[in-house]
Amino acid sequence: MRTKRALYNTLTAILMQLINFGAGLIIPRLIIESYGSSVNGLVVSVVQFIGYLYLIEVGISGALNYSLYKPLTAGDQTAVNRILAAARQTYRQVGLYASGIVLILMFVYPLFVMEESIAYSDVLLLVAAVGCASLLNYFTIAKYNALLTASQSNYILSIFRIVYLVANTLIIVSMVQSGADYPWVYAAALGAQMLQAVGITWYVRRKYPDVRFDVEPDLSALANRNNVLVHELSRMAVFGSPVILLTLFATLTDVSIYSVYALVFTGINMLIGVFNNGFTAGFGQLFTQKELRRNLQVSYSQYELLFYMILTFVYACAWILGLPFVHVYTNGISTTNYEDAIVLLLFVGIGVLENWKIPQSTIIIAAGHFKQTRHRAIIEAVIVLVASTILVFPLGLKGVLIGSMLGLAYRAIDLLYAHKLIGIPFRPTLLRLVRVFVAGAIIILPFQTFLPVRADGLWSWVLLALGVSVWAGLVVLAANLLTERKELMAVVSRVGQVFKR
Repeated sequence: MRTKRALYNTLTAILMQLINFGAGLIIPRLIIESYGSSVNGLVVSVVQFIGYLYLIEVGISGALNYSLYKPLTAGDQTAVNRILAAARQTYRQVGLYASGIVLILMFVYPLFVMEESIAYSDVLLLVAAVGCASLLNYFTIAKYNALLTASQSNYILSIFRIVYLVANTLIIVSMVQSGADYPWVYAAALGAQMLQAVGITWYVRRKYPDVRFDVEPDLSALANRNNVLVHELSRMAVFGSPVILLTLFATLTDVSIYSVYALVFTGINMLIGVFNNGFTAGFGQLFTQKELRRNLQVSYSQYELLFYMILTFVYACAWILGLPFVHVYTNGISTTNYEDAIVLLLFVGIGVLENWKIPQSTIIIAAGHFKQTRHRAIIEAVIVLVASTILVFPLGLKGVLIGSMLGLAYRAIDLLYAHKLIGIPFRPTLLRLVRVFVAGAIIILPFQTFLPVRADGLWSWVLLALGVSVWAGLVVLAANLLTERKELMAVVSRVGQVFKR
């Protein structure tokens, strides 16, 4: 059942991320064409700053998920209700704090926008619209998300997220084409967020009729919150600092350039992260049930093998197809040059460093070992912030990307910790990582030497991508068949059995 649910979660999350990626391609391009690169940079910057509202509730969801694993597995509805009551109470408090912060940002943030073509009132309304979308979640569906995630029902969240993405894209496109000012475009998009909230609320009340919130809240479920908070703060420092530093010390055009590359790699990272969300709850149940360590070790090894195959395939293709895609995507935009091979290389490096430790992070999260690893999260954040702040002045965008890479390189130490946690040797993982880089080099080499990589339009890029994908897939498959044939066949058999059922 765990494998089956993990597969459901993975497939729906992949579909959701593909739609998210498609929406992410359409909307920024439309904003750049209609309002200019500076407005696109402003929108990205505001979304990033409002995203930091997450800081005041950070740690809650991770602590709740971990606390819900055991009662859900044991069928203890009373304990589940008490934890959910604590979730509702806490998220309401968070929503009130967040409302105050949004109100302050509405009047303060426009003061930091140094573009003469952008009005104070437009920035104020944009902050209000984007902020209200986040506030709606705190007061409506945040408490339900924890229940669905811990019960391995992420696929439900993905389905309603798809509904939101489609509605949001349709609203924004129609508003832009009607000639509306950009702040009103995002104000109208609140309708999509409301639709998602109504859908998730309806589903949970129908699927879980025994869920009640009028019980004594179990606030001990949030005991691990501060330790989770440290990890989330570190992550936000690593991946949120580039936009903030570029906004403060560079230009909104630099933010726009960053956003185009981030659009692609955020989509890639989300697709890869699907495996983290799809399998974490399953590993968490293995820990809480104290099942045989051998079962845990076998499941982890197969998961790691599959994950590293996907990592190799995705980032080798990203390296080859990245610049042709940016060329096609920004074709016709003459005000800003978006094509930069060094920026692409740095984004690929960040992506690999971020994702090669996801299997290990999955185990650490499932085991609830937030406290044991928090000091490394703090050091990672310090390295990123200090290095990026120093390097942004001489190197600009490239400087903040290098700063992120330095912090992520340090955090690779988690690769070793997770193996000690589940009691398996590190050598197989090390050999798999070596195979990632060797196979990746074999995939990339022909296109860096004698095969030109060019695309003049969308369809030529799609054809190029198909050819590159076939080549990359064959190399990855051959490399793993030659080195771990038995383990790979076990993975294929396990997934095949789920499809058969």
